[in-house]
Amino acid sequence: LLAAPGARGRHRGSQPPPAPRTQGGSGGSLLRCALAWWVSAFLGLVSLMFYVLVAWLPQIMHASGYTRGQAGLMMSVMLAIGVPLGFVVPVAAARMRGQRPLVVAVIVAKLISLAGLLLAPALGWVWVCLLGAATGGAFPLAITLLGLRTDGPRAAADLSGMAQTIGYLLAGLGPLAMGVLHTATGGWRVPLAALIALVVPEAVAGLLAARPGHIRPGGREDNPPKHTASRADGQLVRL
Repeated sequence: LLAAPGARGRHRGSQPPPAPRTQGGSGGSLLRCALAWWVSAFLGLVSLMFYVLVAWLPQIMHASGYTRGQAGLMMSVMLAIGVPLGFVVPVAAARMRGQRPLVVAVIVAKLISLAGLLLAPALGWVWVCLLGAATGGAFPLAITLLGLRTDGPRAAADLSGMAQTIGYLLAGLGPLAMGVLHTATGGWRVPLAALIALVVPEAVAGLLAARPGHIRPGGREDNPPKHTASRADGQLVRL
């Protein structure tokens, strides 16, 4: 039988071109990605602070001289303040190239409100309202970073699984540890001081998680160029 012209050459000397490799590979692990760890740590510490306050804030305020009814109402006010921020913060964060200003605002509000509860409990309503703004902004911001720090749905799903597993395991220990610390010290001053100390690693993790960058499938981290310059032909050059 006669083959079509050129068929013999293709059969003997040529092979089909290899399939292109997907960017980032499929065998990498997020456990080797520093940015994934910072996002996970930030979510975990933010959740830990929130769970501790939900569990113990009424008892803290009651021990500071407020009635049980007032303490319960303070808890409700703190949660209510966070509701509108759950809609505003993600929108604001998505419009920003880096979310560090939001992290700084949250951290400053937490430091002021927790220090106020420790040093000036008579102004409890002021500190509770400020604490509601801090926690109500921090948690939506941490959840939003799961999408903002990833490039595509696959990487977002991988980071979400890692961050929520590690983060909530860490956060789940918070209320128990704070209750044990309260029992051991016989008051709430030491537990409040411990919460203030926890704001420091939360600030570090948040600032590093909020810097511009993306996690691609396979755990590869891409950092955007710091500057761009325009050439004579109008094209942008990365520096």
